[in-house]
Amino acid sequence: MEKKAAVICGTAGLLGVLAVILGFVGEGTKSQSFSGFDGVNCVYRSTPALGCGVAGAFFLLTAHVFLTAATGCCGCYRPETRKLIPSQTKRVFAVAMSVVAWILLFIALGLFFVGAMWNIAGDRKPAEATSSGVGECYVLQGGLFAAASVLSLVIVGFGIASYFLLGASGPPRQQELGIAMGQPPPYFQPEGGYPAGATWQTRT
Repeated sequence: MEKKAAVICGTAGLLGVLAVILGFVGEGTKSQSFSGFDGVNCVYRSTPALGCGVAGAFFLLTAHVFLTAATGCCGCYRPETRKLIPSQTKRVFAVAMSVVAWILLFIALGLFFVGAMWNIAGDRKPAEATSSGVGECYVLQGGLFAAASVLSLVIVGFGIASYFLLGASGPPRQQELGIAMGQPPPYFQPEGGYPAGATWQTRT
């Protein structure tokens, strides 16, 4: 069980780290998108931030779905996982973190995709002309990819914490019936005892 938990958390952590790194790389290269104004339209060129945004969103989504599947959707589809939960309080915390992680996931994916779209090559119409008669070109503001990276770190952290709260590394509970553990059946004696000369007969 510990080896399985290490593999699951390690894989999800690696995917999350890749999403974080790609987000910061995209933040550093997005400023290169705006090329200039040709007199009619604003000209933009493609930058590495486009690929970073798409790949970062993919890695983050894969990591979160992988952790959700590993926990059986908070234990709802894995009865053996529910048996490992030591208390109902931990289950409540795990479900709460999972819900928050899903909400943050959609926000982070939106930030990644918006940042990627603004780094697609093409011509765009400028904003309304100012008092000087020159249109202003839109430029992607800073912090978009960085915010997506921070959210990615939080999302993966919540997912791993939820996985452990659901009893990923806890020992299984001892079965209540000794028969399931290979122990002999219990001895029962009826009231008044057995008749004289009665013998045991074991069925195979």
